[in-house]
Amino acid sequence: MAGSPPLSASATGPPLTRRQGRPTAEAASTSRPTGELQPTVETANREVRAMNQKATTAWLVKFQEATYDLDDAVDDLQDHMKQERKPSPEGARKSLPDGFVIRQHVVTQMWIVEGFINEESNCSPQDVTDRYYRELVLTNLLEPEIGSLDMKRCTVHDCVRSILQSLTKHRWFGKNTRTSTIEEAGNLISFRTVICKNPLADRGLDKMITGRKYLRVLDLTGTGIRHIPVSIALLLHLRLLNLSLTQITELPESIESLINLQFLVLRNCNGLHSLPEGISKLHRLQCLDLEGTAPQLILPNLVDLKQLTTLRGFVVNHKIITEKDVSGWPLEDLKHLNSLRSLQIVKIDRVLQSSRAQEAALEMKPHLTQLHLCGSTSDMHLHVPAAEAVRLHDVLKNLRPPGCLESLKIVSYYG
Repeated sequence: MAGSPPLSASATGPPLTRRQGRPTAEAASTSRPTGELQPTVETANREVRAMNQKATTAWLVKFQEATYDLDDAVDDLQDHMKQERKPSPEGARKSLPDGFVIRQHVVTQMWIVEGFINEESNCSPQDVTDRYYRELVLTNLLEPEIGSLDMKRCTVHDCVRSILQSLTKHRWFGKNTRTSTIEEAGNLISFRTVICKNPLADRGLDKMITGRKYLRVLDLTGTGIRHIPVSIALLLHLRLLNLSLTQITELPESIESLINLQFLVLRNCNGLHSLPEGISKLHRLQCLDLEGTAPQLILPNLVDLKQLTTLRGFVVNHKIITEKDVSGWPLEDLKHLNSLRSLQIVKIDRVLQSSRAQEAALEMKPHLTQLHLCGSTSDMHLHVPAAEAVRLHDVLKNLRPPGCLESLKIVSYYG
């Protein structure tokens, strides 16, 4: 303003700004460190700036990589959606059945036999696969089926399924060749997994097996197959054999050659009347599932199957171990199987002496978490005499399951 005297500092102070009387930049520069301290501070500042710049650059690189991966996934998904709009054999090949149910014990077995699970110290492969399965459920990649409170039956959301199909489009065997019958699949040599859901002729199975030495998984559930050829012994790398709900009456003795077999599933094979002795030589067997199947003529010795973790359909015989009886297995054989995690005992009421129940030594099985006991009758109105009820109660009491047991199921047992 005209006529106003200029602002000035005191004799000892720096020039002041007109607004707030704060020191100017010139004055601020006079407050910086001087002498020997100033180079040290400047060096430290340069190091901090360099570290911050390095961390920022690394973060930007990771962010850029994640963005590229997301862009690729979106592009693949868009391509897949275009294929879905226009039906084609290629699109049909990739589609999974809508609402396809994934069962925990099935998918975890597949992970093991395909070699996806690395061994961990003090942790069995089953524990690892169970943990992975729970993680998929908790992250909503798998959705529990309605009514499946234990989450052992799940489905995949449509969006997740579309992305997975897109990401795996280059991983189909036979260079994206679709096969509608097992006979057509016989022309493919190097595939490792066969899951057949169509009716199958015995001759077609023999043709498919020949020369397929890399096969790891053979699932013929519900195919109506009646005969398993001797040539199955050629599948030296086979790890999982599922013949559930088929019409087979026996298995060939040559099954003993499947030295890498880990899972043998024979559920609800109503015509199966015997099991080959060669099963006792499958020392890597982890699962023998005979639920709903009652072979009676020939039964293999199970005491040498030390790696068995799952045994279902274990039918108890009538007599003690020292007497020959082909109606089932001696309950005493269970004492040798200390790796068991899941056990189903059928016709437990055949045990006449409660001391036999003690011989099963269930309390000595540190990994047993699931125990399923089945009686011989389904008649809920069956009258059980008092003396018989006491005997059945003593049998159950003397089984003595271990403290680690998580699930106990008793059916058709009216003691």
